[in-house]
Amino acid sequence: MSHEKLFFCFVQYGIKGELLVWLKELFTARSYQTRVGQSVSDLAALLSGVIQGSGIGPFAFVIFIATLAKLLEAHNIKSKMFADDVKV
Repeated sequence: MSHEKLFFCFVQYGIKGELLVWLKELFTARSYQTRVGQSVSDLAALLSGVIQGSGIGPFAFVIFIATLAKLLEAHNIKSKMFADDVKV
């Protein structure tokens, strides 16, 4: 999920002011690495998605996916959602 689209969803749910600034700072300028066994990848910029293993990640995903569900419903598109998956 695009962070810019996620921030738009936050605003649509009434999140603004200091909390919105804090969330934007939390999600931007982050990096990640992947480890497989003893091998570790180079650092890469985190440009989309939620922060794995965080408390805020599932909350952000629910807000984002709820917005998608409403958009699909408005266009009479049936969808089924479970955890972190969507079937259209």
